Amino acid sequence: MLTKAEIQAAVEKAAKDAGADLSGFRRHLAEALGGNVQFSGARGAPTHRSFFDQLMTSDAFKSLEREVSVKGGRVNVGPVTLEGISVPKGEFRPAVLKATLVSSDFALARQTLAPVEPVARSYHMRDILPFLGASAVEVNYSRLTGCSNSAGGVAETAAKPESEINVDAVTRAAKTIATWIPYSRQAAMDVPAFASFLNRVLLEFLLNEEDDQIINGAGGNDLSGILNDPDIQLQPFSNDIIETVRKAITRLQTGDPCLGGGWEPTAIAMTPADWEATELIKDLDDRYLLIPSSASVADGGPQPPRLWRVPVVVTPALPAGTALLGAWDVAAQYFTYEDALLRVSDSHSDFFVRNLVAALVELRSILAIQVPAAIVQVATA
Repeated sequence: MLTKAEIQAAVEKAAKDAGADLSGFRRHLAEALGGNVQFSGARGAPTHRSFFDQLMTSDAFKSLEREVSVKGGRVNVGPVTLEGISVPKGEFRPAVLKATLVSSDFALARQTLAPVEPVARSYHMRDILPFLGASAVEVNYSRLTGCSNSAGGVAETAAKPESEINVDAVTRAAKTIATWIPYSRQAAMDVPAFASFLNRVLLEFLLNEEDDQIINGAGGNDLSGILNDPDIQLQPFSNDIIETVRKAITRLQTGDPCLGGGWEPTAIAMTPADWEATELIKDLDDRYLLIPSSASVADGGPQPPRLWRVPVVVTPALPAGTALLGAWDVAAQYFTYEDALLRVSDSHSDFFVRNLVAALVELRSILAIQVPAAIVQVATA
């Protein structure tokens, strides 16, 4: 039987003798014989054979073929080493020489998790104050400064005793609390739940600053804060925090009724450090005095911590060594002329051409302290 090379040479010689154009013929012949056969020179001898052709005619493969024919059936053999095999450039990609293939060697599907949102404070000062909406940018209210209670028994036809209530008319204008942050359009498109994350973060920034101004605000561009009101009551420290708070409750309950006396406290605000110190107080047998309650309110939510049956609001906005006890339902009111609102725009500076967006959150509010004596500043140390 003629070999492939002999068939190729015979056909090519016959075609040349017939004077045929060999250019197209050689191309079709090369494809029919396995591709990658190239011809050069007057004789048209092949300069490169296909990889499969080289494999089938290699000494290693012929040796394997003889072993199969002698033994018959299925033969298990080890790796076959092929020597002298040439591969033209571009036919195969260069080999990656690695002992072990790992997942990082390949393109992998990737899932991006949404950013972790900051944990919001459980309660803010606005949660313990009467919360109302304002219909105008300014609020006028009466601030109780004193009274005389002349109520008493009266004989028939006798003149009735007259009492007095002294108030000051106060006007407070809405103050703006705001902040903003730049972000890229790509971040908004590529990061899952980015809008929710941004909204939550900026809102918490706003509420934390609001806490600080309700307590410490110095007026001007800020709210006029509670601790800067000269007419709130003061409770000095007495032995420990638990005892001091109990005395402050009594002060609130027994003061002049016209100046907040006789009111029941509705909440006490404390710093995290003071509340920790309070919960860690032990008796002489090294047992904690306060046992946290695991009870739930009727709607299923957890109860806030309590001290002397008074709900405790823990906030870092208070200065160290200070707590605020109040009958907040009568002491003050918090008005929002414009509650927290988020706005976005690319019209700031050169943000449009840089694919940046500004996210701004702001609110406008008014703090009206109507009965300052219904608030007690408590020294915790």
